[in-house]
Amino acid sequence: MSNGKRHVAKELDENVSQRETALLDENAIAKIVVNAAYKVHTQLGPGLLESVYESILAHEIETAGLPVAKPGARACYLRRYPF
Repeated sequence: MSNGKRHVAKELDENVSQRETALLDENAIAKIVVNAAYKVHTQLGPGLLESVYESILAHEIETAGLPVAKPGARACYLRRYPF
């Protein structure tokens, strides 16, 4: 394993700076996301609204140092009545 890969592996459990984020490969990013999802799943369990899981997962991923693009507001209409 090269020095760069060892450095990336070492940083996975700590906060990753934005500059280091650009150097992560897709496997390292996937590991951060899966670990965050597992943490949310085991701590919250089932039964909450999807928006709750989405917000908390985004926070966990951001805490790990990765940027998260959050979806914008969605317009929903029923017979021209906005929700």
